[in-house]
Amino acid sequence: MDLANECNDYVSVPEFYTSRSVFITGGTGFFRKVFLFEVLIEKLLGSCPGIRNIYLLIRPKRGQKVKDRFSDLLEAPIFDKRRQEHPNSLNKLLPIYGDISLEVLGLSKDDQALLCRNVSVVFHLAATVKFDEKLKLSVTINTLGTKRIVELCHKMIFLKALVHVSTAFCNSDRSEVSEVIYPPHYDSNDIISLVKWLPEDLLDDLTPSLIGKRPNTYTFTKALAEHVLSNEANNLPITIVRPSVVLSSLNEPVPGWLDNYYGPTLSIILQGMGLVRVMLIDKSIRSDFIPVDIVANLMIVSAWRQATTNNKNLIVYNCISGKDNPLDLGRFIQLCTRNLRKYPLGRYAIFFS
Repeated sequence: MDLANECNDYVSVPEFYTSRSVFITGGTGFFRKVFLFEVLIEKLLGSCPGIRNIYLLIRPKRGQKVKDRFSDLLEAPIFDKRRQEHPNSLNKLLPIYGDISLEVLGLSKDDQALLCRNVSVVFHLAATVKFDEKLKLSVTINTLGTKRIVELCHKMIFLKALVHVSTAFCNSDRSEVSEVIYPPHYDSNDIISLVKWLPEDLLDDLTPSLIGKRPNTYTFTKALAEHVLSNEANNLPITIVRPSVVLSSLNEPVPGWLDNYYGPTLSIILQGMGLVRVMLIDKSIRSDFIPVDIVANLMIVSAWRQATTNNKNLIVYNCISGKDNPLDLGRFIQLCTRNLRKYPLGRYAIFFS
């Protein structure tokens, strides 16, 4: 009888998102996050056709207005299938003027009211992933920005899930990382106060001692962001997704989808163009890569799970390839070299202006 009731109460992922609106940050930041941002939107539109609206936090940049940046987003090749098969689905995308680095995200009172009245799921991707970013800016965006998202979520009447995208490397000072939040050496609010009031030159001098064994300000401030979520959740339905190095898609929108060049991808492209012929690496070091569509799928499903189960505790997912799918750098270079020879870039090679 209990099993029958559970089956009757079951809500599928598309059913859960039907008639619900979501809010996504991170669409106009560093291209690594925009890459995931676009795949997430495409997946939501394609797999959850009943979704109501997708509100996108967008900020102006370098003289380009929000509506212009939004228009550029709509023209992205990843949405070609949507335009051809379901052109009206793109009408569900709605820009929201804002900036993660500003108080209340730089939202107008009307937009705050709109989001708080309509949004059921928040996907927080906004971050600076520049590893050597100044501590002040990194804390402002990655840590304080997350705190501001939490403050907004507390006002959302129908919130069912807040999915925060962290990084698998935020606890890189540990040899093993479980799906829990580890308390940092410093309280996140203390660090936020420090960067607000301390002159930047002094802050730069203190940075090495503050980040400790972590390799950079990025991993440090992302760990602090998790601490913010743990401390200030106050029964909010929060899920943390920690991807490793996000690379091209496994299946969706098509196998091998990639629309930007960074990190290992850029190094291989440069190798294929003949611009890089020698790389100094330790071939035995294992690298953890994860396809972008796997991350997007986990984000969508984790929100559904958080909202449709009785467990309201904060949940953490390490989104990694793991021990079952090891890949060392030597093998990675070997595979890339073999395929570059099989499929040379030729006239399709990228050029830098």
